[in-house]
Amino acid sequence: MVAAGAGCFTPRKLAVDGATAYEGTSLLYSVKNIEQFLGKRLLILGGGDSALDWTIALEQVASRVTMVHRRDVFRATPESVEQVHQLARAGRIDLHFGSICALKGDAPNLSGAVLSGSDGSTTGLDCDIILVFFGLTNKLGPISEWHIGAAEDEIPVDPITMQTRKAGIYAVGDIAQYPGKLKLIVSGFSEAALMGRAVYEYLRGEKPRFQYSTHSHAMQSSEPIPHAAYIEAEPLQAMPSTMALQTDPTKVTYVLVTDLAGNEHSLPAKPGRTLLEIMDAAKVPVKGSCFGACNCSTCHVYVDEAWFNKLDPMIDQEQEALDQVSTPKPFSRLACQIEFRQELSGMKVKLTVDTIPD
Repeated sequence: MVAAGAGCFTPRKLAVDGATAYEGTSLLYSVKNIEQFLGKRLLILGGGDSALDWTIALEQVASRVTMVHRRDVFRATPESVEQVHQLARAGRIDLHFGSICALKGDAPNLSGAVLSGSDGSTTGLDCDIILVFFGLTNKLGPISEWHIGAAEDEIPVDPITMQTRKAGIYAVGDIAQYPGKLKLIVSGFSEAALMGRAVYEYLRGEKPRFQYSTHSHAMQSSEPIPHAAYIEAEPLQAMPSTMALQTDPTKVTYVLVTDLAGNEHSLPAKPGRTLLEIMDAAKVPVKGSCFGACNCSTCHVYVDEAWFNKLDPMIDQEQEALDQVSTPKPFSRLACQIEFRQELSGMKVKLTVDTIPD
């Protein structure tokens, strides 16, 4: 029985060609020794508290600090935001908005980076060290090597028994995934009960008796209940849905999704569903770590410019999540926040590196 969360959290990496060759030497994701920045040209990427706090702290250590964030809105304490703007106005740091699209220098030593602005222009930035603060992402770790069907940082299970694809192996908690999954603590209790019942039956070949529930005779009588008295409940009959979407069957609605290899796929789309749900139903491999709760950025897509302004406006939570993506563009959105409507039929989107399952 596997009872686990969604894995350990690791820094979200800078998605630029050749970046791994600099990691650990001149491309860093945490600060372990402040002295290594002494007299260095430092480039800090990110827009959260960590990025701003280290910009403020290392401004007096590095020879020059340059800060880059995707947009001119920060998700940090107002005091830190104001202090960074004061440093920029005083000329003590350089502040740019955009994203890094290339690195310069003979690995593992950096000499600079290329900034891509929102208008498509590029600017060279000199730096010896880059500090990246793009937030955290979860990694399943060794469990993914247990050959129990683990994929995309989760283990598919039967929602009735919680059994994995391997007979006799069960999983509960955030690591277990099935249609309609809610990552709530109360869901974990329910999953554990379902798993316990299934394991009992698997080991003993008989269904367990829930003898001590509130409606049980055992709670109201001192007489033991013979096993033969156990009556299996009749299965629930399917009820006709009154919530079915009323769409014209002669009008086929769809979205066009281009994968990272450049292949375009036409996916059937029902109004009322999110783009993430549409892609999931079509078995398009999209990570979607938070299952549509807008708590991550692993369903980041690029929406075709012609369709972008037809979408509903972004909520603040989506905008904050997009601040963490590694390859932002002016037409970036989260698939879980795009609700498909009839008039969006034919919409074109492209997957990004943020959606790649681990």
